[in-house]
Amino acid sequence: MLNRDERGRLATYSIDFEGNRDNFQPSAVRPEQDTPFARMVARHVRSDHTELLLRTDEVIKARSEVLRARDLPGLADTNAAQYLLFREVERHSTVALSGESADDVFGGYLWFFDRRMLDAATFPWAVSVAAFEPILNPELWRLLRPHEYIADRYAQTMAEVPVLDGEVPADARIREMFYVNLTRWLTMLLDFKDRMSMRVGLEVRVPFCDHRLVEYLWNTPWAFKTADGRVKSLLRNAVADLLPTPVLDRKKTSFPVSQHRAYEQALRQEMRAELADPDSPILPLVRREAVLDLLAGPLGAQGMWRSADTLSFLLQIAEWLRVYHISIR
Repeated sequence: MLNRDERGRLATYSIDFEGNRDNFQPSAVRPEQDTPFARMVARHVRSDHTELLLRTDEVIKARSEVLRARDLPGLADTNAAQYLLFREVERHSTVALSGESADDVFGGYLWFFDRRMLDAATFPWAVSVAAFEPILNPELWRLLRPHEYIADRYAQTMAEVPVLDGEVPADARIREMFYVNLTRWLTMLLDFKDRMSMRVGLEVRVPFCDHRLVEYLWNTPWAFKTADGRVKSLLRNAVADLLPTPVLDRKKTSFPVSQHRAYEQALRQEMRAELADPDSPILPLVRREAVLDLLAGPLGAQGMWRSADTLSFLLQIAEWLRVYHISIR
C-alpha cells in the first residue's frame, strides 16, 4: 500500500498479525511471511514505512464494521484486516495505491499452474464449497443445491469467453482461466477493496487495473508471461532493475491471515457461545455436531480455505442475520 506524504517521500504500509512471527506455518498459498519482504522493499526505495501489527481483539471487533460496509457476509477476517489497514492509511492520506489485479492480468494464482485446477470444469476457488457440506443442515443443502448453481454459472462464464481462431487447446484453456479471473474473481476483490476503503473515506486506486494494460496483456501469449518458467515472469522482468533480487524471486503469497493461537481460541469461544444460545439464528442452518467436531480439530491447517475461515464466515452469517433482522422460514 503506497501514498505520497507532504515531504515528497513515498509512504508505504504493510500489515502483520500478532503472534504470526512465532506461529507461522507455511502452505501452498502462503509459503512465506510478508513482513521481511515489505521491510526489504521499504529500505530499497527509502520510503517512510509503517508496519501495522494487528491484534486479535482488533480483528474480531472490526468484523462488525466490515459487515456494515458490505451489508452482506464476506471474507470476514481478511476484510477486517483490509479495513484496519485502510483506516490507518486514511489518517495520513486521502488517496492510496494498491496492487490488486496483478495476479489476474499476469497470471499469478496457483490455479494457473496446477493441472488439476486447470482441468477441473469449475471455478478454481469453488473447492471451498465442499468445506460447508458436512456442516450445513442437510435440508438447507438440498434447497440451495450449491453445486448445481456453481455449474450453471460456470457454464454461463465459459459461453462468454472470446475465442481466438487457431489457438491451441492449452492456450485456449489459459485464456478461459484469465477470463474467469478478470470477470468473476477480480470483481469480488475490487468490491471488497472499494467497500473497506470507502468505509473510512479512503480512495484506493489500482494501477494494474488500467484498461490499457489489461487489454494489452489479454492477447499476450502465455509463453511470454512465463518466459523464464516463473510465475508472473513478464512482470518480474519488467521491473527487474527496480526491486531487490529476493523480492523479484519471491514465490506468490496470498494476503496474510492470523495464525495466532489466541485468535483461534477467540473463534472457538464465539462459536461455542452461538451453539449454546437457543435463540442463535445460525442454529437452524448448521449441524451442531459437525460444528462441534470442527471446533475440536486444528484451525490452523493451511490451504485455500482453512477451518478458521469456515468458523469466521459462519459467525459473520450469524451476526448478519441478527443485525439485519433476517428470518429464514
